[in-house]
Amino acid sequence: SNLLQSLSENIFCVTSEWDTQVAKQLRAMHSEKDHIVNSRIFTTDVGLRPAEPCSVSVAATQQLLTNLFEHIAIVILSNPHYREASGAVITERDLEELERCNQENIFAL
Repeated sequence: SNLLQSLSENIFCVTSEWDTQVAKQLRAMHSEKDHIVNSRIFTTDVGLRPAEPCSVSVAATQQLLTNLFEHIAIVILSNPHYREASGAVITERDLEELERCNQENIFAL
């Protein structure tokens, strides 16, 4: 994050736990209370797994990003102004299909 902050203030990270080095650096960079985005760290809560293949981390990250996308899409779809401003082409049917696939993915795991 130290290298990227010279290019942009808009840095987010996905980590396995809240207390990682990258998360600490992002919290230190953006510690002001009035900032529009209070948390730039998304955690999968799978913990440190040094001897395990990355499959658990990949599945947890995919789940987190899917939920984040679904939430953003719901907010955009709920407001015509947001739909127009974002140029979103996603429909409620698309979102229903994504949620169905997401639930099937969780069940398969």
